[in-house]
Amino acid sequence: MKTKVLLMFFLAVMGFSRAQMPDHLYIVGSATPTGWHIDKSLELENVSSGVYRYTGPMFSGTYKFADSQSTEWNQNFYVKDASDDTKIIKNGEDQQWSVSELAQYSITLNLNTLMIDVQKVSDTPVYTHFWMIGDATDAGWAMDNAINQKFTAKSSTEYVWQGNLSAGSFKVFMGAFNDFDGSFYMPLSDGQSFSNPAAQIVNNGTVDYKWKVTEAGTYTVTVNTAGNTVTVAQETLGVTGTSKNRFSVWPNPAKEVLNFTADGLKNSQTAEITDMTGRTVLRTSVSDGKVNVSALKAGRYILKTGNHTAAFIIR
Repeated sequence: MKTKVLLMFFLAVMGFSRAQMPDHLYIVGSATPTGWHIDKSLELENVSSGVYRYTGPMFSGTYKFADSQSTEWNQNFYVKDASDDTKIIKNGEDQQWSVSELAQYSITLNLNTLMIDVQKVSDTPVYTHFWMIGDATDAGWAMDNAINQKFTAKSSTEYVWQGNLSAGSFKVFMGAFNDFDGSFYMPLSDGQSFSNPAAQIVNNGTVDYKWKVTEAGTYTVTVNTAGNTVTVAQETLGVTGTSKNRFSVWPNPAKEVLNFTADGLKNSQTAEITDMTGRTVLRTSVSDGKVNVSALKAGRYILKTGNHTAAFIIR
Protein backbone atom coordinates (compact mmCIF):
# COMPACT_ATOMS: atom_id res chain seq x y z
CA MET A 1 0.00 0.00 0.00
CA LYS A 2 2.82 2.39 0.91
CA THR A 3 4.49 1.78 -2.47
CA LYS A 4 1.22 2.42 -4.27
CA VAL A 5 0.67 5.71 -2.40
CA LEU A 6 4.19 6.86 -3.20
CA LEU A 7 3.72 5.99 -6.86
CA MET A 8 0.43 7.89 -7.02
CA PHE A 9 2.08 10.87 -5.33
CA PHE A 10 4.98 10.76 -7.81
CA LEU A 11 2.62 10.61 -10.79
CA ALA A 12 0.54 13.48 -9.40
CA VAL A 13 3.66 15.61 -8.95
CA MET A 14 4.84 14.79 -12.48
CA GLY A 15 1.40 15.63 -13.88
CA PHE A 16 1.37 18.92 -11.99
CA SER A 17 4.90 19.71 -13.23
CA ARG A 18 3.92 19.11 -16.86
CA ALA A 19 0.81 21.22 -16.45
CA GLN A 20 2.98 24.16 -15.42
CA MET A 21 5.08 24.05 -18.59
CA PRO A 22 4.37 26.98 -20.92
CA ASP A 23 2.74 26.28 -24.28
CA HIS A 24 5.19 28.68 -25.91
CA LEU A 25 8.59 30.16 -25.13
CA TYR A 26 10.14 33.23 -26.79
CA ILE A 27 13.66 34.64 -26.87
CA VAL A 28 14.01 38.40 -26.44
CA GLY A 29 16.94 40.78 -26.01
CA SER A 30 19.55 42.88 -27.75
CA ALA A 31 21.39 39.71 -28.84
CA THR A 32 18.39 38.42 -30.83
CA PRO A 33 17.42 39.38 -34.40
CA THR A 34 14.26 41.21 -33.22
CA GLY A 35 15.94 42.93 -30.27
CA TRP A 36 13.64 44.01 -27.45
CA HIS A 37 10.50 43.97 -29.65
CA ILE A 38 8.82 41.39 -27.47
CA ASP A 39 5.64 41.39 -29.57
CA LYS A 40 7.83 40.25 -32.50
CA SER A 41 10.09 37.98 -30.43
CA LEU A 42 11.11 34.64 -31.93
CA GLU A 43 9.40 31.48 -30.71
CA LEU A 44 11.51 28.52 -29.65
CA GLU A 45 10.92 25.01 -30.98
CA ASN A 46 9.06 22.83 -28.50
CA VAL A 47 11.31 19.75 -28.58
CA SER A 48 9.44 17.79 -25.91
CA SER A 49 7.54 18.45 -22.71
CA GLY A 50 9.42 21.22 -20.93
CA VAL A 51 12.29 21.30 -23.47
CA TYR A 52 12.62 24.19 -25.92
CA ARG A 53 15.28 25.12 -28.48
CA TYR A 54 16.33 28.21 -30.44
CA THR A 55 18.63 27.79 -33.44
CA GLY A 56 19.77 30.86 -35.32
CA PRO A 57 22.00 33.92 -35.34
CA MET A 58 22.84 35.71 -32.11
CA PHE A 59 24.50 39.11 -31.95
CA SER A 60 26.69 40.76 -29.37
CA GLY A 61 24.29 41.58 -26.54
CA THR A 62 22.06 40.01 -23.89
CA TYR A 63 18.91 37.89 -23.86
CA LYS A 64 16.31 36.11 -21.73
CA PHE A 65 13.09 34.15 -22.31
CA ALA A 66 9.36 34.85 -21.89
CA ASP A 67 6.26 32.67 -22.11
CA SER A 68 4.20 35.23 -24.06
CA GLN A 69 4.63 38.20 -26.40
CA SER A 70 2.64 40.57 -24.22
CA THR A 71 3.75 44.18 -24.61
CA GLU A 72 2.68 44.77 -21.01
CA TRP A 73 5.83 42.88 -19.94
CA ASN A 74 3.85 41.14 -17.18
CA GLN A 75 4.47 37.58 -18.37
CA ASN A 76 6.73 34.97 -16.80
CA PHE A 77 10.44 35.43 -17.55
CA TYR A 78 13.17 32.83 -17.39
CA VAL A 79 16.50 34.41 -16.45
CA LYS A 80 20.02 33.40 -15.53
CA ASP A 81 21.16 32.26 -12.12
CA ALA A 82 23.69 34.91 -11.08
CA SER A 83 26.04 32.25 -9.71
CA ASP A 84 25.75 29.68 -12.54
CA ASP A 85 25.24 30.43 -16.26
CA THR A 86 23.87 26.92 -16.86
CA LYS A 87 20.94 27.34 -14.45
CA ILE A 88 17.58 28.99 -15.05
CA ILE A 89 15.50 30.94 -12.57
CA LYS A 90 11.83 31.65 -13.21
CA ASN A 91 10.89 35.26 -12.40
CA GLY A 92 14.15 35.93 -10.60
CA GLU A 93 16.24 39.09 -10.69
CA ASP A 94 16.80 40.41 -14.22
CA GLN A 95 20.03 38.51 -14.84
CA GLN A 96 20.48 37.94 -18.59
CA TRP A 97 22.69 35.67 -20.64
CA SER A 98 25.20 37.41 -22.90
CA VAL A 99 26.77 36.89 -26.32
CA SER A 100 30.15 38.38 -27.18
CA GLU A 101 30.26 37.83 -30.96
CA LEU A 102 27.97 37.30 -33.92
CA ALA A 103 27.61 33.58 -34.75
CA GLN A 104 25.13 30.75 -35.23
CA TYR A 105 23.90 29.30 -31.93
CA SER A 106 21.83 26.42 -30.62
CA ILE A 107 20.24 27.21 -27.23
CA THR A 108 18.29 24.48 -25.41
CA LEU A 109 16.24 25.13 -22.27
CA ASN A 110 15.07 22.27 -20.07
CA LEU A 111 12.45 23.67 -17.69
CA ASN A 112 12.09 20.27 -16.03
CA THR A 113 15.61 20.59 -14.63
CA LEU A 114 15.87 24.39 -14.97
CA MET A 115 19.06 24.03 -17.00
CA ILE A 116 20.22 25.74 -20.22
CA ASP A 117 22.73 24.53 -22.80
CA VAL A 118 24.25 27.19 -25.09
CA GLN A 119 26.33 26.02 -28.05
CA LYS A 120 27.99 28.05 -30.79
CA VAL A 121 27.54 25.78 -33.80
CA SER A 122 29.16 27.93 -36.49
CA ASP A 123 31.03 31.18 -36.94
CA THR A 124 28.76 31.89 -39.92
CA PRO A 125 25.19 32.83 -38.94
CA VAL A 126 22.25 31.50 -40.96
CA TYR A 127 19.73 34.29 -41.50
CA THR A 128 16.02 33.51 -41.85
CA HIS A 129 14.47 36.86 -40.90
CA PHE A 130 14.68 39.98 -43.08
CA TRP A 131 13.26 43.51 -42.96
CA MET A 132 13.19 46.47 -45.38
CA ILE A 133 14.78 49.66 -44.11
CA GLY A 134 15.56 52.99 -45.76
CA ASP A 135 14.14 56.37 -46.72
CA ALA A 136 12.57 54.76 -49.82
CA THR A 137 10.26 52.80 -47.48
CA ASP A 138 7.28 53.95 -45.45
CA ALA A 139 9.22 53.40 -42.22
CA GLY A 140 12.24 55.45 -43.26
CA TRP A 141 15.40 54.77 -41.27
CA ALA A 142 13.52 54.30 -37.97
CA MET A 143 14.30 50.74 -36.89
CA ASP A 144 11.35 50.57 -34.51
CA ASN A 145 9.11 51.11 -37.56
CA ALA A 146 11.08 48.78 -39.85
CA ILE A 147 10.09 45.85 -37.62
CA ASN A 148 6.73 45.90 -39.46
CA GLN A 149 8.37 45.66 -42.91
CA LYS A 150 9.16 41.95 -42.68
CA PHE A 151 9.88 39.66 -45.62
CA THR A 152 7.67 36.58 -46.07
CA ALA A 153 9.31 33.18 -46.44
CA LYS A 154 8.51 31.71 -49.84
CA SER A 155 10.80 28.71 -49.27
CA SER A 156 13.72 27.80 -47.01
CA THR A 157 16.03 29.98 -49.15
CA GLU A 158 13.74 32.61 -50.69
CA TYR A 159 12.10 35.54 -48.88
CA VAL A 160 9.83 38.16 -50.45
CA TRP A 161 8.74 41.69 -49.59
CA GLN A 162 6.23 43.62 -51.67
CA GLY A 163 5.09 47.19 -51.16
CA ASN A 164 5.39 50.80 -52.17
CA LEU A 165 8.77 52.47 -52.48
CA SER A 166 9.42 56.18 -52.92
CA ALA A 167 12.41 57.78 -54.57
CA GLY A 168 15.24 57.16 -52.12
CA SER A 169 17.46 54.34 -50.92
CA PHE A 170 17.14 51.12 -48.97
CA LYS A 171 18.94 48.01 -47.80
CA VAL A 172 17.83 44.72 -46.23
CA PHE A 173 18.22 44.25 -42.47
CA MET A 174 18.74 40.96 -40.59
CA GLY A 175 19.28 42.20 -37.00
CA ALA A 176 19.93 42.99 -34.31
CA PHE A 177 17.31 45.73 -34.01
CA ASN A 178 18.49 49.22 -33.10
CA ASP A 179 22.03 48.34 -34.13
CA PHE A 180 23.03 50.09 -37.34
CA ASP A 181 26.29 48.12 -37.25
CA GLY A 182 24.28 44.90 -37.35
CA SER A 183 23.80 42.60 -40.35
CA PHE A 184 22.56 43.82 -43.73
CA TYR A 185 22.20 42.60 -47.28
CA MET A 186 23.70 45.35 -49.46
CA PRO A 187 24.55 45.68 -53.15
CA LEU A 188 28.15 45.17 -54.22
CA SER A 189 28.44 48.90 -54.91
CA ASP A 190 26.44 51.96 -53.94
CA GLY A 191 23.46 52.52 -56.24
CA GLN A 192 24.01 49.22 -58.07
CA SER A 193 21.58 48.67 -60.96
CA PHE A 194 18.53 46.51 -60.27
CA SER A 195 19.53 44.45 -63.32
CA ASN A 196 22.37 42.99 -61.25
CA PRO A 197 20.94 41.02 -58.29
CA ALA A 198 24.34 40.13 -56.76
CA ALA A 199 24.43 41.09 -53.09
CA GLN A 200 26.69 40.80 -50.07
CA ILE A 201 26.20 40.37 -46.34
CA VAL A 202 27.80 43.22 -44.40
CA ASN A 203 28.41 43.15 -40.65
CA ASN A 204 29.80 45.76 -38.25
CA GLY A 205 29.30 48.70 -40.64
CA THR A 206 32.35 47.92 -42.78
CA VAL A 207 30.63 49.53 -45.81
CA ASP A 208 27.29 51.28 -46.28
CA TYR A 209 26.00 50.56 -49.77
CA LYS A 210 22.34 50.96 -50.69
CA TRP A 211 20.00 50.29 -53.58
CA LYS A 212 18.62 53.49 -55.10
CA VAL A 213 14.98 53.89 -56.18
CA THR A 214 14.53 56.59 -58.82
CA GLU A 215 10.87 55.97 -59.64
CA ALA A 216 8.16 55.61 -56.99
CA GLY A 217 5.92 52.59 -57.36
CA THR A 218 5.08 49.10 -56.18
CA TYR A 219 8.10 46.82 -55.96
CA THR A 220 8.84 43.20 -55.18
CA VAL A 221 12.15 42.55 -53.41
CA THR A 222 13.31 38.92 -53.20
CA VAL A 223 16.20 37.67 -51.08
CA ASN A 224 17.73 34.34 -52.12
CA THR A 225 20.05 33.12 -49.38
CA ALA A 226 21.30 30.16 -51.43
CA GLY A 227 22.80 32.47 -54.03
CA ASN A 228 23.26 35.66 -51.97
CA THR A 229 21.10 37.64 -54.38
CA VAL A 230 18.56 40.42 -53.90
CA THR A 231 16.22 40.85 -56.86
CA VAL A 232 14.31 44.12 -57.17
CA ALA A 233 11.40 44.29 -59.65
CA GLN A 234 8.96 47.12 -60.18
CA GLU A 235 5.35 46.13 -60.78
CA THR A 236 4.00 47.92 -63.86
CA LEU A 237 0.21 47.92 -63.84
CA GLY A 238 -1.89 47.96 -67.00
CA VAL A 239 -5.52 49.03 -67.35
CA THR A 240 -6.68 45.61 -66.17
CA GLY A 241 -4.78 46.03 -62.91
CA THR A 242 -2.63 42.94 -63.49
CA SER A 243 1.15 42.99 -63.25
CA LYS A 244 3.08 43.12 -66.52
CA ASN A 245 6.50 42.62 -64.96
CA ARG A 246 6.25 39.55 -62.79
CA PHE A 247 8.88 36.97 -63.64
CA SER A 248 9.22 33.51 -62.10
CA VAL A 249 12.03 31.02 -62.68
CA TRP A 250 12.24 27.43 -61.43
CA PRO A 251 13.75 25.15 -60.30
CA ASN A 252 16.26 27.30 -58.46
CA PRO A 253 18.89 25.87 -58.11
CA ALA A 254 18.68 24.29 -61.59
CA LYS A 255 20.70 21.53 -63.23
CA GLU A 256 19.63 20.95 -66.84
CA VAL A 257 16.51 22.94 -67.71
CA LEU A 258 15.42 26.33 -66.37
CA ASN A 259 11.70 27.11 -66.62
CA PHE A 260 10.27 30.60 -66.48
CA THR A 261 7.02 32.43 -66.98
CA ALA A 262 5.81 36.03 -67.24
CA ASP A 263 3.16 38.04 -69.06
CA GLY A 264 4.14 38.85 -72.61
CA LEU A 265 6.77 36.14 -73.13
CA LYS A 266 6.77 34.62 -76.63
CA ASN A 267 8.40 31.64 -78.29
CA SER A 268 11.55 32.54 -80.25
CA GLN A 269 12.11 35.51 -77.94
CA THR A 270 15.80 35.81 -77.10
CA ALA A 271 17.03 34.85 -73.65
CA GLU A 272 20.47 35.93 -72.46
CA ILE A 273 22.32 34.47 -69.49
CA THR A 274 25.23 36.30 -67.87
CA ASP A 275 27.52 35.40 -65.01
CA MET A 276 27.90 37.66 -61.98
CA THR A 277 30.64 39.69 -63.69
CA GLY A 278 28.23 40.61 -66.50
CA ARG A 279 29.85 38.32 -69.10
CA THR A 280 27.34 36.68 -71.46
CA VAL A 281 27.68 32.89 -71.21
CA LEU A 282 24.59 31.83 -73.17
CA ARG A 283 22.26 33.43 -75.72
CA THR A 284 19.38 31.36 -77.07
CA SER A 285 15.73 31.50 -78.12
CA VAL A 286 12.89 30.83 -75.71
CA SER A 287 11.04 27.59 -76.35
CA ASP A 288 7.86 27.05 -74.32
CA GLY A 289 9.31 28.94 -71.38
CA LYS A 290 12.36 26.68 -71.12
CA VAL A 291 16.11 27.17 -71.51
CA ASN A 292 18.64 24.34 -71.54
CA VAL A 293 21.36 25.27 -69.05
CA SER A 294 23.11 21.89 -68.83
CA ALA A 295 26.27 23.33 -70.44
CA LEU A 296 26.76 25.91 -67.67
CA LYS A 297 29.15 25.36 -64.80
CA ALA A 298 27.97 25.46 -61.20
CA GLY A 299 27.56 29.04 -60.01
CA ARG A 300 25.27 32.07 -59.92
CA TYR A 301 23.79 33.55 -63.10
CA ILE A 302 21.34 36.18 -64.34
CA LEU A 303 18.65 35.44 -66.91
CA LYS A 304 17.43 38.33 -69.08
CA THR A 305 14.64 38.15 -71.60
CA GLY A 306 12.62 41.08 -72.83
CA ASN A 307 12.18 43.47 -69.89
CA HIS A 308 12.51 40.68 -67.36
CA THR A 309 15.52 39.83 -65.18
CA ALA A 310 15.98 37.09 -62.59
CA ALA A 311 18.88 35.49 -60.76
CA PHE A 312 19.32 31.74 -60.53
CA ILE A 313 21.86 29.13 -59.46
CA ILE A 314 23.34 26.12 -61.26
CA ARG A 315 24.42 23.16 -59.14
